Amino acid sequence: MRLYARLAVTATHIEKLGRSIERTVKDYNGFVGSMERQVLPTARKLNALDESKVLAPLAGVEESPRELVAWEFVTELEAAGLAAAELEASAQRAD
Repeated sequence: MRLYARLAVTATHIEKLGRSIERTVKDYNGFVGSMERQVLPTARKLNALDESKVLAPLAGVEESPRELVAWEFVTELEAAGLAAAELEASAQRAD
């Protein structure tokens, strides 16, 4: 019974993560569209642009993702990494 409750909580986190990723992608696409449609055409017309006066320095992302430590996940990731490395090595040998 506890496992089902914990899986339900995990599913809630996965759904929330999915919504966050979807929102992030939409925001990114909006940014790229705005940049390409509005900013770049105007910027191309400028002969001289002193970007230090136009754009403030951007702050970096300080939050870092939590590292997976559960052996079930780590084992799968290591296996996937080894498989990817072997695939890449065989592709390089084929070239």
